[in-house]
Amino acid sequence: MRIRYYIENLERDECYAIIGYFYNICKNLDSFRGCSKFFCLFNALVERFELENRTLEVIRAVIQKSIQEKQLTLFNPRENYLHPFDCRNELEQNFEEDLMIGKKFGKFDTDTVLHINLCRCIFAKKENFAKIIALTFFYKETAPVDLCILEKTINNIKMPSHISQAINNVKPIKCLIEALKLSDEEAKLLLLAYRTSAVYELCEIVACRLSSDYTDICAKFLDTSCLKIKTLLRSDKKLVSFGLMNDNAEVPDDCNECIFSGTLAPFFSNILKEENTEKAFDINTYSIKKEYSNLALQFLKSDCASNILLYGNSGSGKTEFAKTLAAQSGLKLFIFKNEMDTNGDNNENTLYRLNCLLSIQKSDSIIVVDEAENILQSKSSFFGMQFTSPKKGIVNKMLENSVNKVIWILNYTDGLDDSTLRRFTYSIKFGEMPKTVLQSIAYSKLKNINVKGKLLNELVGLCGSYRVTGASITNMLKTVNSGVNENEEKIILDVKNMLEANSELLYGVSNVRKKLQDSYELEALNTSIAPNEIVEMVKNAVEYSRSAEIRTGIRILFYGLSGTGKTEFARYIAEILDKKLILKKASDVLGKYVGESERHIKEAFEEASTEDAILLFDEADSFFTNRLEANHSWERTMVNEFLIQMDDFNGLLICTTNIKELMDPAMQRRFHIMTEFKALNENGIKTLLTKYFASFIFSQENITALQNYNSVTPGDFNSLYGRIRFMSKENISSKYIITELLNIQKEKTCSRKIGFGE
Repeated sequence: MRIRYYIENLERDECYAIIGYFYNICKNLDSFRGCSKFFCLFNALVERFELENRTLEVIRAVIQKSIQEKQLTLFNPRENYLHPFDCRNELEQNFEEDLMIGKKFGKFDTDTVLHINLCRCIFAKKENFAKIIALTFFYKETAPVDLCILEKTINNIKMPSHISQAINNVKPIKCLIEALKLSDEEAKLLLLAYRTSAVYELCEIVACRLSSDYTDICAKFLDTSCLKIKTLLRSDKKLVSFGLMNDNAEVPDDCNECIFSGTLAPFFSNILKEENTEKAFDINTYSIKKEYSNLALQFLKSDCASNILLYGNSGSGKTEFAKTLAAQSGLKLFIFKNEMDTNGDNNENTLYRLNCLLSIQKSDSIIVVDEAENILQSKSSFFGMQFTSPKKGIVNKMLENSVNKVIWILNYTDGLDDSTLRRFTYSIKFGEMPKTVLQSIAYSKLKNINVKGKLLNELVGLCGSYRVTGASITNMLKTVNSGVNENEEKIILDVKNMLEANSELLYGVSNVRKKLQDSYELEALNTSIAPNEIVEMVKNAVEYSRSAEIRTGIRILFYGLSGTGKTEFARYIAEILDKKLILKKASDVLGKYVGESERHIKEAFEEASTEDAILLFDEADSFFTNRLEANHSWERTMVNEFLIQMDDFNGLLICTTNIKELMDPAMQRRFHIMTEFKALNENGIKTLLTKYFASFIFSQENITALQNYNSVTPGDFNSLYGRIRFMSKENISSKYIITELLNIQKEKTCSRKIGFGE
């Protein structure tokens, strides 16, 4: 809703505040560009207070003083003289300076004698307009005008108490001040921004000055420094971090509505929905340890604010579990409508609005923020290079300062910085929803809609036959309700088709998450099999494995130079398949006691199988060396255990190694895909130079020099980037970057010579 007032409709105190703003900006401006808008506001205020006669008296006095000080020069025009203003009336006085005045202030359709005289006053002295405002409005309507003001410097004119009090009176936004604990300075700035948006004549002045920084305009309105305004508008301060204003001091429409209505309701009406928890499942329905559930309830029932994190597989029942926690704790449940995934333009606004919401205590309620990955994302990575999100500070402060009981629901925590994770009071990890839990939920929900007997048993059985999520149970209910007039066989067939479609949609071909597409440079890689081809082969194998009666595993080997992107590409495949990636390094597997390494290998495969995750063994040459060359018996038993687990594993296994030659031949035979990761080619070097050092320009000669070594890898760029971050910018150049990359290649060449005795 667009709120718009006119001066003629405002209360006197509101008008006094606008007079104060008007006086401040006029005394602080360097020029009166768009002076017609200033004159319109002046006219509106004169008419509102019926001060026409006083205005004429004041302007005459200012012109007379300008004549006395020889800033204006009277002259008697000849007959048929045409003055240079757009005014049909003859002028009582003409000045030699009128031609310059006409050129300086321009011509506008509303030229009147009053406006012409105002232009003359401003031409004589810029501060005259502020003095005219003071002489016209600083005195009560019946009080005589004190022309002594004309003798004072602009800084020595004191604003009367009724005007200054009106500027400092923040009662019109009392509801926001009390709810959000705004300071006086924050309140005054917010109220000013509201008035400049809502009061037509004031809005017009702002519009005509838009080429100026709006924060500078606000500083002039409030007669303060631009630095103070910008400090109030920092992203970590309330006005911006609560979404009340943006960093350019503009107020969103729904905040304007809050001020207009005197309530915060419009601010949250579209983002908060109360959820009925009467039909929430029993807490024992879920495959969560009882002690975990009890501790979560203990936090929610206490008087303290808390942030509880529910994370894990999509469709694993996290949202339903949150409803159960609310029902068990006896609290109301409100779902925060997260729009960050649907409209990128609203990302910051959504975060700020949530931050504001969590600062207002609702002691009888739980707030649930579902699909909160984008809201809470505080880091990202590329080839192991970590990037901190600009919003990390706001996210951490929001978690820290929340005065509510909040349940955050995420599918993955990769995008959360450690400093963010530390701020959660408690967390519960959810694996893929077990078959028994799915069937229990289905049984309960189907009984609620009066499904019984053979049909109930058949439908519950189907839920255990397909790999689906809790959301699929809801879809099943919709399917059953839509076929209310069908026979039982048709309903069963419809549900079967729906579950099959859901399973294929969720676990067949999956879309790449946007967050990886934005950061991962697939085209930079140089592999013996094209990366896109590998991805397609894996998709085909996953689909075949899913549809085959006998499930078999998928085994892939990535080998080649260190730093060529083998591990990162495995992560990429995991994102493509929308699966969790379990990464195991040699240090995770190798134990110091007999049998410990074998146990760790077995546990790694079991973990991946239980969670239906991709299993990645990084630097796998450490534990599958050729058994014929083994010096100790435990080396052979470790390889044997690895071979056994490989054969039994029905999931996707990826191994990486820098030294393929050391691998046991039996191990090599078991991989379905073996791909060499080579040094970067010309295209890869260009791509990563642009990615890591975008502000520098590199010649073809630079790129050729690097390519000639045939040893440049993505890891080299990451390593150099990590070092130059600590250098001063003036010492970094394209020449320095290329020289350092070349030095890295020389060191590799030297290492190979030393290591192999060439």
